[in-house]
Amino acid sequence: MLLYLIIAITISTLASFITLYGQRKILNLSVVFPLRSVCDSCSHRLSWWQLLPIVGYLIQKGRCHWCHAIIPFFFFLTELITTFTYLWLINFSIIHDLIVGVALLSLLFLVTTDYFAQVIFPVGLLGLLPLKFISSTNFSITYSVISTIFLTLTLFCFQYLTKGIGSGDVYFLLVTNIIWGLQITLEVILIGSLVTIFYFLWHRQRRIAFIPGLAFAFILHMVWSLF
Repeated sequence: MLLYLIIAITISTLASFITLYGQRKILNLSVVFPLRSVCDSCSHRLSWWQLLPIVGYLIQKGRCHWCHAIIPFFFFLTELITTFTYLWLINFSIIHDLIVGVALLSLLFLVTTDYFAQVIFPVGLLGLLPLKFISSTNFSITYSVISTIFLTLTLFCFQYLTKGIGSGDVYFLLVTNIIWGLQITLEVILIGSLVTIFYFLWHRQRRIAFIPGLAFAFILHMVWSLF
């Protein structure tokens, strides 16, 4: 039990750092300066207990302790999902657990930048590729090449004709195809689209990020296939 608690604290802290890094990356700010985070609304420097992953949000009841501005639920939700997914998937094999951890944190980085700025940095996709080595999905090189070409042409044609998805979404799905294959990629598209549609109906935003929905579907498959 103590070991799981230590792991949970570690992964949630890393998740909190990744969301901070993602935010500062899109603003072209240093990850170490300013050293201490501040409230986005009142610019008051946050105390150490306010920065505690997951717990800090609950203690403050979702609002800044100083100005009572609403703290985006995004941070609490992503830290919670990342932490519990990792705890669910670890099997105490160093290579397996390292690959899973890097993949989850890479997904979180991609989700953060897309959610706040509708942009992704392709370098974040590299952290997903090692999943190929622990995936139980096996297919021939010929099948991989043909499915990748088919998916590439289809997605870029869809992007050109509808302007409904961005290049970052296409790259994410191509990496998904490399790891899991075409069938799983289509399932990720379907589930990710449904999640995104529900989010759109709830918030009615004109522009909406697609990567969070795709990442959620991606994580569902990770849980299903790796557990």
